Amino acid sequence: MGKQKQDTPLEVFYRYLRDTIHISKSIPERDLKEVFLKALRDYYDNDIDMGTLGVVASQIFYAIKSPEEIIDDQFADALEATSEISFYYEARNKNKFHNKRMYKGYAKKIKEYYEGNKKILKNVPKVDKHLLNLLKKP
Repeated sequence: MGKQKQDTPLEVFYRYLRDTIHISKSIPERDLKEVFLKALRDYYDNDIDMGTLGVVASQIFYAIKSPEEIIDDQFADALEATSEISFYYEARNKNKFHNKRMYKGYAKKIKEYYEGNKKILKNVPKVDKHLLNLLKKP
């Protein structure tokens, strides 16, 4: 029997936090929008990759909230598009027309959402990368 991978302390913390937020429904949608917009800003500034952006969106859309719980339809659409876009990017060489069309449609929807809502981040500082690196260390 092989040794099971043990979660890092940060992964354990996030799991507790995510489950608490999901069960208590204690985080307002506006705060989740801010988290998502921060991730979009970091993506467009080339600080995170598409895969990381997709994980952030998926966690908000499926783990912390459910699609039915999100009131703002544009926010829900942007989360869904961001959750799906990496699949179409990775599959762009298979069934080229369909996947490129889907990718471009999702990319446009995500960019429009960001451009229309980035003013929310006007006074919100970027996350310090050095702090993030410290948090990753066990």
